[in-house]
Amino acid sequence: MANATIGHITCPFTGEQAEVRRDKKRKLYYYGAAGMVKPNLPAGQAYMEKHTEFIGDNGEPLKPVNSVNENNPQDNSVNEIEQPEDDSIKSWFGW
Repeated sequence: MANATIGHITCPFTGEQAEVRRDKKRKLYYYGAAGMVKPNLPAGQAYMEKHTEFIGDNGEPLKPVNSVNENNPQDNSVNEIEQPEDDSIKSWFGW
């Protein structure tokens, strides 16, 4: 099971918004099209702290809210991450 998303950061490799999470040792890492990027030294953690747009207070995840879209009750896309439209990133990484 994936750790909870606590914020977003712009990936310096792909330019996309990636999900920021904390591991069991409370270290920040992000997950996006480039894969998991997990800086484990103090300078990398400081970069993550500085550039992450945290969700909620104290960098902790917000509790899920059950909301229904009035126009389409089956639409649960509010938590989905937008994927790049072109495959140039995939070809760059050799996918």
